[in-house]
Amino acid sequence: MKRLDLTIIIPCSSDTKIKYCIESIYQQCKDDVEILVSLNNPSEKVKEILKCFPKVKICEIKEANLSKAYNNGIANASRDNVLIIDSDCTVGENTIQLLYEGLSKALICKGRVVFQYNSLMSQIIGKVREYTTTDFVNAYVPPLAFRKDIINFINGYYFEKRMPWCGDGEFDYRIRKKGIKLLYIPEAIVYHAPISFCQDIKSAFRYGKGRRIGVDLCLLPKRDYLKLSTHLERFQKTWEVLQKKGFFASLYYFFVWRPVYRLGYFFQGFLNKFFRKL
Repeated sequence: MKRLDLTIIIPCSSDTKIKYCIESIYQQCKDDVEILVSLNNPSEKVKEILKCFPKVKICEIKEANLSKAYNNGIANASRDNVLIIDSDCTVGENTIQLLYEGLSKALICKGRVVFQYNSLMSQIIGKVREYTTTDFVNAYVPPLAFRKDIINFINGYYFEKRMPWCGDGEFDYRIRKKGIKLLYIPEAIVYHAPISFCQDIKSAFRYGKGRRIGVDLCLLPKRDYLKLSTHLERFQKTWEVLQKKGFFASLYYFFVWRPVYRLGYFFQGFLNKFFRKL
């Protein structure tokens, strides 16, 4: 593989699986791309792991904020194209090359996530994650590649720094609103490590919080969760999960994932109102 005009950005806080992420990139193109780990409030264990990869570039912010970590990574990337991958993912064969080549055809490219599992619960969680994040074309991370000059077409910023979570959801919303072509390359695969129940609950709550921040900042459209139409939509989506992902996935989606997501949404709304009154 020849040298690519590409920086691979890996945001990381405390995830020790970043070791396997970097190793999977090395297997394809150790010296052909720039690898940049964007640390946000990192643990000492992660810092120790990164010492084993002296060729990996590092930048750091002190707070745990994914959007700021994305932005800091892009600001420190020396190449004109970036590919963002999560630290708990490994890169499939030819994924980097496929996404890089896609950027010659579009400003932004998206690959596919395959959720791995090591138990019945992580298999169910993986199926629900497929439904909520990968069964439709979007500009979510990971794997997301784009030219840095896309900033000129999306209101002058990459990821909203006031949204610690779901910044890629707001990024996707602007991409679609601007009518920018997003090239989907399903053969460009990253493999997501198995997700535990506790990890998924934590993520669902944070996604709900991030969504509410975006709504209250007037960056995302507001949805009234008390309306009958919203409840009917919830039942419709659960039916879709049942048809596409199976019975247990639909139960988990309806009784666990969606309620926790909404709990995060309403909790953040309470916080926003409380701090506005201070």
